[in-house]
Amino acid sequence: MQLLDDPNVWIGDTAATVLMTPHVIGFIKNQKDKNRSQSITVGNGKQEVAMMHGIVKGRLVNKNGEELGTAVLTDVAYAPNMKFNLASLSRLMKNGCLIKGNAKLNTMTENGHKLNFDIVLRIAI
Repeated sequence: MQLLDDPNVWIGDTAATVLMTPHVIGFIKNQKDKNRSQSITVGNGKQEVAMMHGIVKGRLVNKNGEELGTAVLTDVAYAPNMKFNLASLSRLMKNGCLIKGNAKLNTMTENGHKLNFDIVLRIAI
């Protein structure tokens, strides 16, 4: 669980509807987004406020730390009270990414580039 505190780790979440981060590392505010706040309901039913929106630029690495390339996430909500980064797989699919997977691995493909979400987090329902 300590891995999730790393501002460089993003969790691919099929239930999330927005991309969210509590970190300003790599975050570039959308200048057209003056004072746009958004209330977002998270998994426990609590409302979190996104203070601003923007893009996040970063490096893609696998679970062994090997660099795979770079990425740019757009329309990311900055919500400082969130616990970790959430990558909405449903939003990415809506934007043209192909997601395939099973209980052990989800693979996102866009423009011939593949990204594996291969660290499985079990949740109690």
